[in-house]
Amino acid sequence: MIHTQIDSKEAKLLQKKYPALAKSMKWIKEEAGKLEDGNYPLGDGMVGMVQSYQTRPLDQSKFESHRANVDLQYVMAGREIMGWLHINDLSPKTEFDEAKDVILYHVPENYHQMTLTATNLALLFPEDGHMPKLMVSNPEDVKKVVVKIPIELLEG
Repeated sequence: MIHTQIDSKEAKLLQKKYPALAKSMKWIKEEAGKLEDGNYPLGDGMVGMVQSYQTRPLDQSKFESHRANVDLQYVMAGREIMGWLHINDLSPKTEFDEAKDVILYHVPENYHQMTLTATNLALLFPEDGHMPKLMVSNPEDVKKVVVKIPIELLEG
């Protein structure tokens, strides 16, 4: 899991190494903010998802992970807490759904938290269990972009 700012030195180094990340971040900066909520094909199997929602309390949340895709999650407006824990430390709640590329987990008592605000991004790999959309103190509106990046675009 990587948590950084979209214009940070770290993000720029990642973009130089991985063309898929460069393409994703360019789309986020130049196009995503102009688009309505929905899913947008970006080429090479990548999909950009523009989402608007209200953050929620812990009892309405769940951990998840993906096997075929890396999530690049970028908050455009608002703020949310994201829970994170390695999948080896999570207990599965569902079987892996190959069609949706997702497995859900029970929420453990202890896990890491990070606050995502505008210009923050999180890069979540297959071993990164994550629980997005958590409210900071009260429910609030968030506009977020999630880019699904096939893992093979970041290998090698």
